[in-house]
Amino acid sequence: MKRDAIDELFDYTEFAWAMIGQTVASLPGGSLTKPVDGSGWPSMREAFMHVIGATDGWLHRTLEYGGLINPAPESMTQWADFDAYHRTTRATFRRILDQTPDDRLYQTHTRVYDEEDGPETMSLAEILANLLLHERGHHGDISTLIYQLGGEPPALDYRQYVYLKRNPASPFRPRGW
Repeated sequence: MKRDAIDELFDYTEFAWAMIGQTVASLPGGSLTKPVDGSGWPSMREAFMHVIGATDGWLHRTLEYGGLINPAPESMTQWADFDAYHRTTRATFRRILDQTPDDRLYQTHTRVYDEEDGPETMSLAEILANLLLHERGHHGDISTLIYQLGGEPPALDYRQYVYLKRNPASPFRPRGW
């Protein structure tokens, strides 16, 4: 994936995170840790830990861009906890994308993720794109959890992002984006 496409996807996922954050803030207290039967996740906390933890693990452990953050799940009980964790991992992501020259961005890395599958080889650009697409892939899970907790899932369609990006004065634009 080209750098400008990764930039666009990064911005889109920032928009989606802001929309999710607004929605989660409107849920009753304790919703992040409340068990949610039938969602595929024990609670919203586990879903967020998985999404953010994947980026943390890839950037900080696998690629060695700083130390692994990996907070204890039981310490993560408020939206502010997840938002801080997300922002820290995203700052590393942004720094990597902004400071890596193209020759290194498209240089491949080999990693054994699962011994049974053998090594996988991807460029840094492909790894970064995968992390953003992984986060995007879980937006549906998070929307389902929000709904099951009594909230109204946010509109996360790309067209919504494009509209709000082009209309910064819109009252529907999420705070902090």
